[in-house]
Amino acid sequence: MVHRIDHRRPDGSRVRVAITGRADGDFGIDAPADELRRRRAAIVDAPWTVVRQVHGRRVVDADAAGSEVEADGIVTADRNRPIAVQGADCAPLAFVTTAGPSGVAHVGWRGLAGGVIESMVERLERRGAAIDHVVAGPMIGAECYAFSDDDLAPLVERFGPAVRATTSSGEPALDLAEGIRAALLQSGADDVRLHGGCTGCSGEGFSHRAAGDTRRLALVAWIDD
Repeated sequence: MVHRIDHRRPDGSRVRVAITGRADGDFGIDAPADELRRRRAAIVDAPWTVVRQVHGRRVVDADAAGSEVEADGIVTADRNRPIAVQGADCAPLAFVTTAGPSGVAHVGWRGLAGGVIESMVERLERRGAAIDHVVAGPMIGAECYAFSDDDLAPLVERFGPAVRATTSSGEPALDLAEGIRAALLQSGADDVRLHGGCTGCSGEGFSHRAAGDTRRLALVAWIDD
């Protein structure tokens, strides 16, 4: 069932966010085109701009983009222009703002380490936006995210010891949610609202790591009146 969040802004406009789950079907950009159009239209019936994620820090303006962009983040101030990211373990984020543009980002460990969150915050601030809060959709939890100590070390150094965790079987793990919280806090955004459980074991979304899924959930955001 699609999870929906509405945020009323001081100028009377709203930032709307919708997060799909397993029951809503595949929102991957390579899904059958007719089915994908139908699924998107059922959430917001307007042309979507969606990332083909590159697991980096690239953020683009949807104002000058087509329906698909190679990036990990999108911002727009246009009314009724849906912007979306996909997920199947990596975190989908919506940056809800009080004025100006809002944004969405896809954040896995590479994007976290590469600075996609910082890039998004910088882009929004350059365009005069003030972040009210950040919505995070389902992502892989530490209990399912085994990570080597060598790969964890630079993330711990950068984001603090809270990102080091253990899996349900006792292996070293990355707590991606804690890394996202730390990166946002370092960037001046301290209100993060998590929606959904672990994609690896909760059954709420799709998991590439746990189940080899090629299907994707979607987080889509748009501004309207």
